[in-house]
Amino acid sequence: MHRIERLNIISDYISRNGKAEVAQLSEIVNVSEATIRRDLAFLASQKKIVRSHGGAALNENLLMDETPFALRSAHNVEQKKQIARAALPLIQSGRTYFFDCSSTVYELAKLITDQKIVAVTDTMYTAIELNRKEDVSVIILGGTVSKSTGSSAGPFALSMLNTLQPSIAFIGLPSIMEDGSFSVAGMHDYEIKTALLKQAETVVVLIDSSKYRSKRCFLKIGDLSEVDTVITDSAVDPSFQALCDSFNCKLLIANP
Repeated sequence: MHRIERLNIISDYISRNGKAEVAQLSEIVNVSEATIRRDLAFLASQKKIVRSHGGAALNENLLMDETPFALRSAHNVEQKKQIARAALPLIQSGRTYFFDCSSTVYELAKLITDQKIVAVTDTMYTAIELNRKEDVSVIILGGTVSKSTGSSAGPFALSMLNTLQPSIAFIGLPSIMEDGSFSVAGMHDYEIKTALLKQAETVVVLIDSSKYRSKRCFLKIGDLSEVDTVITDSAVDPSFQALCDSFNCKLLIANP
């Protein structure tokens, strides 16, 4: 198992359970306790956790922090690629699209080939990927760039976004709950996604199946009534279809 995968599993476990012991984590990821201690020291340096005697706990003072892009990108990679392939036919030449800072949306950006589009994004990682495409015109929101996510934030970014009306906004979410609501952990995500729900003609959520009912985050954005389409992978719980139907939201399930 690569270190980034291991860090993601450890971080996710602590996020779900509030705390974890070194011996417990060592058994979960099948590495030595010394390795776990080094991993916890790294996560603590990123301010995602706080060390405790014999383990670590969730940093409750930093609930509004956002997970680093590298960690998100290493999680459920194959599912994200499946979802991206299912979303690709929605992109047609001559239209304007918003690609948010989601790692699943980043996978979609990588698949674009000869579509002549205007692409707007709030993250430098996706902007760099899109700028490699000869026929794609790229606009990146201005503002203060986050060290962990590489995304722009603040009044300049929002001011730009509020003047734009993309044909489709592709967004990712950390979770969708059983009541159809969704939320985020960071203020940047909250501001950008809230604006996109208002500005975009069509909102398409790209979310892997592990995010359904995964956790309720600090800042509520809205619910599925504000979303046109959700694209997820085939491992999603069957109840998710009924939930989307109840909100009149189209669900597309990607083929493995």
